Amino acid sequence: MAAEECEARGGEAVGLQCHFKPDVYMLSVLLTFGTFALAWGLNNFRHSRFFGSTFRNALSDFGVVIAIVVMTMFSLTVGLDVPSLHVPQQFRPTLDRPWIVDISSVPLVVAFIACLPAAFYTILIVMDQQITAVIINRKDNMLRKGEGYHLDLLCIAVLVLICSFLGLPFYVAATVLSVMHVNSLRVYSESSAPGEIPRFLGVNEQRLTAIFAHSLIGLSVFLTRVIKGKLPSSTAKTIQGKVGTNYEIYVHISET
Repeated sequence: MAAEECEARGGEAVGLQCHFKPDVYMLSVLLTFGTFALAWGLNNFRHSRFFGSTFRNALSDFGVVIAIVVMTMFSLTVGLDVPSLHVPQQFRPTLDRPWIVDISSVPLVVAFIACLPAAFYTILIVMDQQITAVIINRKDNMLRKGEGYHLDLLCIAVLVLICSFLGLPFYVAATVLSVMHVNSLRVYSESSAPGEIPRFLGVNEQRLTAIFAHSLIGLSVFLTRVIKGKLPSSTAKTIQGKVGTNYEIYVHISET
């Protein structure tokens, strides 16, 4: 094969041989659609009639994790050099700065100008928290501790103040995560006839799971050496897009 023909077919002429580069783009597309299909299918598996309700709910709750693990193992098995998730080596701010922001370095004029967008952002935080509280506190969820949302707003205000001094992104109510958290705490009747949909009994209202989950998120910084260069970026971005466009949140918003 001539060198011109080899290059026309997407290969690289090396001596008398033509080496073709693996199609990394096509593998990234397969990882994207495979991750979404697997996560979406496992998420809807709780509404099927296969297996018991406990197994279906457990499989659906961990559908995102299962999709990430399966697609990552598939990528490692294929062995192509697909773009992986960028993981920093050190636990430090992204910019070259200290952890605490030096407020005195900000001109006084800038501080006064920032008061206007800060006021709008305060309204946005309050609205986001209140809208999330309305969605979560629907009558269908049968919640009994509605007063706890006032404490949530206070916690968000304190965390926003702390994040301001650290120069970190501000906290919000995280509507999608809140809805998913409530759904994971739903309690259904265990005694039901074969093929009958279990009856919804209520929500196990507590804060232990949220504290435990966010503690694990904080401890995930120690997993950087494990996932570095292994987790495909297409898989990670697909999961982010799926969580951000979760169908259930639109159902809850439309029903409130």
